[in-house]
Amino acid sequence: MRSILLQMIKISAFLFLMVPVLITDALAQEREIRGTVSEASGEPLAGATVRVAALPDQGTVTDPDGLFTITAGPDDVLIITFIGYRTQEVLVGDRTELNIVLQVDQQLLSEVVVVGYGVQTRSDLTGSIASVSADEIANQPVASLDAALQGRASGVFVSSPSGTPGAGITMNIRGQTSLSASSEPLYVIDGVPIISEDLSGLFSGGQSTNSLADLNPNDIASIEILKDASATAIYGSRGANGVVLITTKRGEAGQSRIGFNMYTGFQNITNPIDMMSSQEFLAMMNDAALQDNRDLGTNYSDTHVSDIWDYDPNDSDIQNTRWYDEIFKTSAISNYELTASGGTDHTRYYTSLSYFDQEGVQLGTGFERISARVNLDTQVTDWLDFGTNITLNRTIQDRTINDNSLYGVVINTLAGDPLMPVYEDDGSYADPFNYFGWWMLDNPVLIAEEYQRFTRTVRGIGSIFGTATITDGLTFRSSLSIDYISLDDEAYTPIISRESRNAQANGFGNYLTTQDFTWMIENYLSYTNSFNQHNINALAGTSFQSSNRNFSSINAQGFPSDQFTKLSVAAQVTSASTSGTSWGLASYFFRTNYSFDNRYLVTATGRMDGSSRFGDNFRYGFFPSASLAWRVTNESFMDNQRIFSELKPRISYGITGNQEGIGNFASRGLFGVSDYRSTPTLVPTQLSNADLTWESTRQLDVGIDIGLFEDRINISADYFIKTTDDLLLNRLIPGISGFSSVTENVGKVENRGFEFDIRGAVLSGRDLTWTSSFNISFIQNEVLELVVDDQILNDSHILSVGQPIGTFHLIDHNGVDPATGNMLWIDENGDGVIDSGDRRTVGNAQPDFFGGWNNSFAYKGFDLSALLQFTYGNKIFNHSRASYENLGWSRIGIPGIFPLPDGNNHKLADNRWMQPGDQTDIPRAGLTNKNWREYSSRWLEDGSYLRLKSVTLGYNFSPNLVNRFGMSSLRLYAQGQNLLTFTNYTGLDPEVNQNSRNPLVAGSDFGTHPQVRTISFGINLEF
Repeated sequence: MRSILLQMIKISAFLFLMVPVLITDALAQEREIRGTVSEASGEPLAGATVRVAALPDQGTVTDPDGLFTITAGPDDVLIITFIGYRTQEVLVGDRTELNIVLQVDQQLLSEVVVVGYGVQTRSDLTGSIASVSADEIANQPVASLDAALQGRASGVFVSSPSGTPGAGITMNIRGQTSLSASSEPLYVIDGVPIISEDLSGLFSGGQSTNSLADLNPNDIASIEILKDASATAIYGSRGANGVVLITTKRGEAGQSRIGFNMYTGFQNITNPIDMMSSQEFLAMMNDAALQDNRDLGTNYSDTHVSDIWDYDPNDSDIQNTRWYDEIFKTSAISNYELTASGGTDHTRYYTSLSYFDQEGVQLGTGFERISARVNLDTQVTDWLDFGTNITLNRTIQDRTINDNSLYGVVINTLAGDPLMPVYEDDGSYADPFNYFGWWMLDNPVLIAEEYQRFTRTVRGIGSIFGTATITDGLTFRSSLSIDYISLDDEAYTPIISRESRNAQANGFGNYLTTQDFTWMIENYLSYTNSFNQHNINALAGTSFQSSNRNFSSINAQGFPSDQFTKLSVAAQVTSASTSGTSWGLASYFFRTNYSFDNRYLVTATGRMDGSSRFGDNFRYGFFPSASLAWRVTNESFMDNQRIFSELKPRISYGITGNQEGIGNFASRGLFGVSDYRSTPTLVPTQLSNADLTWESTRQLDVGIDIGLFEDRINISADYFIKTTDDLLLNRLIPGISGFSSVTENVGKVENRGFEFDIRGAVLSGRDLTWTSSFNISFIQNEVLELVVDDQILNDSHILSVGQPIGTFHLIDHNGVDPATGNMLWIDENGDGVIDSGDRRTVGNAQPDFFGGWNNSFAYKGFDLSALLQFTYGNKIFNHSRASYENLGWSRIGIPGIFPLPDGNNHKLADNRWMQPGDQTDIPRAGLTNKNWREYSSRWLEDGSYLRLKSVTLGYNFSPNLVNRFGMSSLRLYAQGQNLLTFTNYTGLDPEVNQNSRNPLVAGSDFGTHPQVRTISFGINLEF
């Protein structure tokens, strides 16, 4: 691999050195060419662009009469473009006058869109489907394809709960539909439903791994996101959360093409927190004592705390450690890729080999992937086609404990004591228990550098398929697909760590493996026919899928040295186990599309699924949908208008299911192993429920698609109501039964909202073009039914009827008293004591709206694109701030004898109340907890943000130039990711969730790894 990378680097260096040479070009023999550009009716087209293909800088624009004049040689090809019309290329030859007729471009309406088990033209769609092209996500400096979708499709909320390299991404299509099962969509790659959940068994706090990061995003040709029931019902019991269809690149007949793509760059965190210096920290601690004198009547000296700690706040040589600077760094990111594609009329191929390497901005983190793909299509006879898709990937994720874990790196940095050095004079790691910050449980640099935590994955996804043409319009397709994952986790906690010393383990290690083998066989018939004014497209088929998953783990302790970390040298194996599980799905499906006179469109879909996960009484479920659309623009009364190129109202209704995120044996009565008088025995561990069945989602969608001015502007708008009932929840039962709960179908959740998407060409001139797209979504989530209302989920969240998922339940306040500087806590229950009984609903983690705005510009050979992504109205419980805005509270020390606060404070604490009359939202400092409540709305902040998500500036060299060097295209570009973030959130980043993919307790930030800013430079080269 190293030799391959060196060769890639050499090629890149050669290409960059050749840039000055490529800019020079010889002039061909030229003459003046005159002509006209008109549409089919003969009407002249004013403003059409005419340019020479080999010289993109040489062009002109037609005048009001459609006339143009341009200089070109006899071998030159002219390219004529006009918004709403098909591009035409004309060889000049020996002519000096040209009459060019452009045809109306129906590209958008005739665009082929991938749907479940087939394709349709966009004009024939009756459901709600969003499309993202390969160009929009190509060469994005992200590890996984789902991260590249953020802000690009209406109704699709994509969030990165953690900025850890290779961490899991959250995607919700039209809201969160489940409480205990998954709300993530189904991902289907080239017809194969893939594993997308976190398979790692390694504890790393609240963060998760991302199975989609196993795949190379640059292999993707297109992505379709199925949103309404008409589009998703073909996937039945797995369609309730939406479906993401991913189509990878395939070869085309013609000359073989070799491509080389690379980018390299650097990353840093988006918003470092400015913490107090040691002098400022000591001054604040002394102020806390003085404020207690004023409010509580104590009699502390002006330097009470610094005297006890034996530090001089005015000492310029005092130790001043900036802990965020110690754990965060500027790191490298790079990607190298080779591709080859081509073929003949009978056989076509696409292959790729790529290497992705992301060093983490936090010490101890990183992500590395090697990926290979082969896609092959061959026509065996005039009636039989075969093909295969195979990808093999290996990833290595370097991990640290983080995100909602007391031994996390970021958490131990939150209120890091600036008086404590990273290393002592003898080179050993400083121990926080020898200093004055209670919060640190261990040295965060030690945790990042000395702990060893890796997740390694080998994954293969492959399918082989054949399509037979039985008669005209009738085909049969059969496929066999496999998704295989072999994952191993390895961790070592060093002897020198506080965690190991507290456990008296002398170091301990873990090794875990997960193997999953999923196979699927599908067979279906497709039928198309047109007669008179009728068009029919139908399919019917079967699908059988099975998965087997096996686990093993071994834990050991007692290592001779931190130089030896393999379990074979451990003195004691503390535990070891193996286990396995499996599930199966048998399905039968159909879909019929009918159109009359290309005006009235009807789609009917149904799927019956039988799942091994559910009870004997409801093992099978049927999921139907129907949709209607009316292409108004094809009516005769629209013939003479020139405004609407498309006007298509549509409506759909259907039922889909959800079986993801629950146990494979949730409906069964289970037994576990115990012992009785040292004799192994079986004991019941779970009650059976023969009536357990799917979560069912009923969705009504009313939408409209509009094309204006020959599709110069395209608009889609949808209003939907999405109700999920029969929620899979654990219901509490009397303990006399011997069990605490049983899994049942109880509860109901509703999502309703409005989506709007507009895209079009703003400018189309001789030199400058500008296209723009904007999407926005308003989604309201509400819990409609629960068996037990007002469920306290943890110290910060509640689940209540009438409230959305992710509702905060905290002690509230009315600000800071200007006279005393004390918090005005609200005594909700009126008992005169402020405690957990005073919590109330104070907001939720759901945004009021979200969306994105993308703009693309082209000027001669240059191209520029920029994506703004935004979310508004969501709240974040900044749990981290409860630590680094402690304002001196001595959590475990004795204020008058030896104060011991959590640790340092951020600079915003400078805005605290200091004297009577101060107007501020930060209370006075103090050595007691009078103004500190850990689970209070004092830490609840506005999580809204506007982010410059990506900016790309590129230059495309003229083919006439690069052809001289045996190349067909060459592009250089620079790109920025997460360049600017506008937010009122005071934490490291507003895009956080300490609990990864758990929507019930979403919106909390407790030592969460922040998002990163990336600057990269790249090259796209094709031979």
